[in-house]
Formats: sequence, structure tokens, C-alpha cells
Amino acid sequence: MTSRSLVRRTAPWLLAGLVLSTPAFASGSYSPPGGRGDGLSRSRTDRLYEQGKALFRGQARQARGLEVCVLDAKRGRGVPVKRASLAPFRKRSANDLAVALVSCGSEPVQLHRTLDRRDLRALVHYLDKRHRLRLG
Repeated sequence: MTSRSLVRRTAPWLLAGLVLSTPAFASGSYSPPGGRGDGLSRSRTDRLYEQGKALFRGQARQARGLEVCVLDAKRGRGVPVKRASLAPFRKRSANDLAVALVSCGSEPVQLHRTLDRRDLRALVHYLDKRHRLRLG
């Protein structure tokens, strides 16, 4: 077999492979128009959730060093916020959870007395979404 016949046999396959593979490499990732480039649109960001998340983590200016606990009626003190400690509040009102939120420490202070109303609402919204409490 000569080199000329080898080229004639493989040239159509090489050309077809090159034509079909180029669009796959050139397409890149999909980004919707007006999006941030990571696939999420700015309008879809839940700002109340993000504010509550910052409060819960103690990253917000008004909540520096704040540790959130849930008041346990049996123990009479705050317990760390976890799925199990929030289970009694599932499908109850948001006010019940807001009243039960306290700051962790030797002397628990109820957060509805110390935080601004908007901040408390954001914190309850965050916990509701994060732990799927379905508060009313």
C-alpha cells in the first residue's frame, strides 16, 4: 500500500472527525444572558437568605461573635442549632422559632430582644430554608 492510497482512504475520516469535534470544543459552558457567568442569575439570589446566613455565621457587622442557639425547655438553656434541635419547630409558626432563638453563652439572651426586627426575620428565614422547617 502506497502512501498516496493511505491518504486517500483516511482523509475523509480525518476531515469528518475534525468537523464534528470542533463545535464541541468551541461551545464552552452555557451562561444565560444577564447571568453572573456561573449559571446563576443575580435576580434569583435570595437576599434575605444571604443576610440570615451572614447573621448566623457571625459575619454580619451587627452580629460579630454571635452564636445562635435554640432554647431547650427541658434543659432551660440554649442548645446549638442543628436539625434535631429545630425538629420541634417543624410546621409551626415563625414567631415560635423567633422567640426560642437565644445567644449561646453562660447567660442566654433572647435574640428577639437584641436583634433588629429585619435581622431576626432574615435569621428565621435562613433557618427555615436551610433546615426545611416549613414555618407558617
